[in-house]
Amino acid sequence: KAVEGREVLEAAALADPRRLEVEIETKNVWGTRIPTITTDSVRRTILARGQDPVAVTARTVESADQFEEVLEAVLEVASTEVTLRKIGEEIKKTTRRVNALEQVVIPRIRGEIRFIRDVLEQRAREDVFRLKRIKKKLEAKTSGAA
Repeated sequence: KAVEGREVLEAAALADPRRLEVEIETKNVWGTRIPTITTDSVRRTILARGQDPVAVTARTVESADQFEEVLEAVLEVASTEVTLRKIGEEIKKTTRRVNALEQVVIPRIRGEIRFIRDVLEQRAREDVFRLKRIKKKLEAKTSGAA
């Protein structure tokens, strides 16, 4: 409940309309582009607000101080929230990729490894069989020629 009244607070707020300069820069966190919000200090003195210290009550000054404090906190929280959301999105993407690797790609590669191993073992057995047959033929030739 406003003690001073709406008109008094509106007059104090409109005494010095100001534009708050907010910069949004992008930084790279773990390969993710994250926007960061930066601004000059939001808090001002009573004179910087354009208010007459004699004409403004202590409650109005306190309200303005609290508003600026809350505004500064909102800007900090907004920057943190955006960072957490972006990192959360990247974690979800990475989780999907890991699941795809674990459930699709790795089992397929293991199957291909088994197939290649089986083919190589079969070729090795065929080579051993051929070598034995060639050896028997050579032994037959040498024993038949002698």
